[in-house]
Amino acid sequence: MKPHHSKEGPAACVENNPDNNEILNRNTNEMIKEALERAELRANRSIINLGMAEKIDD
Repeated sequence: MKPHHSKEGPAACVENNPDNNEILNRNTNEMIKEALERAELRANRSIINLGMAEKIDD
């Protein structure tokens, strides 16, 4: 016997569950925050490297 799923498919119950949405949002926000922190670190390293390059040129 095939498992019963709604017309929207097996993922519908996850997508429409507020508790799961909160967990997914929290996880997504955490991933975004980490990505922004990594980007900021890369930008800071670039600025430092540029500053060092300018000092060498002087």
